[in-house]
Amino acid sequence: MALATYASTVGAADWSTCHDDLDRLRRASSDASNAAEEVDQAAQDVESKRDDVESALRYLRICNRDCWYERSRYNSAKADYESAKGDFESKKSDLASGLDDVASRVRDVESSCDYTIVSGTAGRSPTTDRFCALLRRYKGRMNDQRLMETCRQSRSEEDCRKCLN
Repeated sequence: MALATYASTVGAADWSTCHDDLDRLRRASSDASNAAEEVDQAAQDVESKRDDVESALRYLRICNRDCWYERSRYNSAKADYESAKGDFESKKSDLASGLDDVASRVRDVESSCDYTIVSGTAGRSPTTDRFCALLRRYKGRMNDQRLMETCRQSRSEEDCRKCLN
């Protein structure tokens, strides 16, 4: 009896896949961290460019002669600022994508390692239901409606909601 219990515990998770998924999570997390650093640098660049615009505008306002240089400086600073804002938005989008990848990798780890991370109570999953684990693994890769339809082919809607949430 003890050997059967031990064997079922040992087989509860797919350790090779767990290892691979943790490696993928580490890489995704590193990529997202790098993206966050790029967002921070882009935000600082936007602030700097905004200061340049304000400075150029002050000089343009006090100009009382032919203000070609001041106007040119202001227009250039404004263009640089708009470009920096666009770059910042692009970097934020890249970060959001990276964070989505991390979230997906976390779900993969939860499934393959049979461990709950994001529910607020870390620890072993209360269930070793491999079907639910497989469905959760595809969360974020397939739309939720398709996952629910797949689940309902063999389970009740209530069970599917529990399984997918």
